[in-house]
Formats: sequence, C-alpha cells, structure tokens
Amino acid sequence: MFRAEIVGYQDFPNIMDELNQFRELLRENGFRLIDLRANTRTIANFQSYTNVITYIDRNTEEKTIIMPIFPNENGEYKIEGLNLENKIIFESLGFKVKTVNDKVFRGSGNIRCLINLANALDPSNVCPIA
Repeated sequence: MFRAEIVGYQDFPNIMDELNQFRELLRENGFRLIDLRANTRTIANFQSYTNVITYIDRNTEEKTIIMPIFPNENGEYKIEGLNLENKIIFESLGFKVKTVNDKVFRGSGNIRCLINLANALDPSNVCPIA
C-alpha cells in the first residue's frame, strides 16, 4: 500500500496520494493530525520541524518544546518564514517553544537525533586504556 521510504524530495509530488491515504488511516484509528509547514527545500535538506524535544518544565509545569530552526536562503537563523509559522502552530497547541539553531540537518538528521544517539551510547563499549 505504501512505499518503504521516500528516497528524495523529487518523490514528494508523486506520493501525495499515498500520504493522504495514510492520513485517513490514522484518523480512522483515532489520531488527531496537526499539520506543520514544510516545502520542497526543507524536505530535500532534511529540515524537520517534527524532530522536537518535548518536556514538562519542572518549575513552571509548562509543556515545553525545543524546536529546531533552520537557516534562511542567506544562511541566517531567524524566527521568520517556516521557522515562525511552525513556532506559532506549536504555541497554538499550548506549548512553550524554545528554539535552537539546528545544524545537524547537514548530516541528514535533526536535534532529536542527537538525543537518540546519546541514549544509545553505552559506556561499556569504550575500549579500556592499557
């Protein structure tokens, strides 16, 4: 029914029907879908606004998100364009949003990937010094 993966951004227009089928399947199974903003440039560059870090602030008890922001066409990290649009979406859902300049996308990941990598590291795998 669905492709195993999207190989590159050039596949995006060809898979919209598949994505819509998947969205409908999720809705039928009780999921509420929130649309975040993206474009072919952000998709091609592995810039994902869904790759956030969520937590509840222990002092304020606010639902908080650390959201990656990405450079604009001039290489500047600013709260504008898609960075601003996605921040507003998360805030409308009741999250306090903290932003971080994401450079990890250059390696085909995002900030959440660093957390996953850190959690996967096992100190017992370190070679002992002889």
